[in-house]
Amino acid sequence: MTNYQATNFPVIEDVTTLWRAIINDTFPGIAGTQGRIATDSAPFTMPYLNSAIRKVNRMLREEGVTFPIKDGILLENLAPVVTADPSLFVNVSFNGYNNGTTNFAVPFLPGDCMQIYKVQQRVTGSNLQFTPMGQAREGLTSAYQNNWMGQWETRGYALWMNGSLIAQDLMIRYLSGQPPLNTPPADFETTPIYILDSTDALAGYMAIRYGRARGADPAAIADLKTEFEEDVATMANEYIRRSQGVNYRRQAYGGGGSGNGGTGLGSTGVAE
Repeated sequence: MTNYQATNFPVIEDVTTLWRAIINDTFPGIAGTQGRIATDSAPFTMPYLNSAIRKVNRMLREEGVTFPIKDGILLENLAPVVTADPSLFVNVSFNGYNNGTTNFAVPFLPGDCMQIYKVQQRVTGSNLQFTPMGQAREGLTSAYQNNWMGQWETRGYALWMNGSLIAQDLMIRYLSGQPPLNTPPADFETTPIYILDSTDALAGYMAIRYGRARGADPAAIADLKTEFEEDVATMANEYIRRSQGVNYRRQAYGGGGSGNGGTGLGSTGVAE
């Protein structure tokens, strides 16, 4: 049993455990690992999981799901560049910060950051308001660093900037979601997947991939595919309902509606 705070977001181990149950590989393996073939450390496990994440995300977007936007997220005390050099650029990634010459463990991009919309900056320790940064349109301009971070752009799942001669704080606004994962098995029980209530859908698609690669019965694959699509459709409905504070209903056509509603009918439904 996993030891983590219960949330609507599953951890990787939730998904892989259900995946093993679906493909009937729950027997203890070598050294007590779960599964004999479909283990957490199998070379195909993470590719199958990331394929499932991409597939579910695409299907949710096609159903009109919009993921939450997060704002006011702070990335503090970004170390300055060692020396002003137009060939140096700094970046914040999911693994930490690089000031052009040295890697730092913090700060790092939030794990659910899918697309950055806005970046603001201020000098670390100044307690001043944040100032918006300009977004580069065709790559960062090569320039000498000064007391600001310059421009920003995203590439390679990282936020890139020109860099500054003094430490800076950043405030970002981004679209949340789930980027591809590169997680060792030891961290499966503590690494969340930022797609609400997605355990069944992700495990189901992993099972489809696994079964096809091993020549499973086409009828069984078809059944899994049908169940997978139903799971995603249900997820989409839940996402859309969460985003609606008011229930919207279209106005009835013809004279069957109540009230005038622009139909030319009085409150009794009789033409005036």
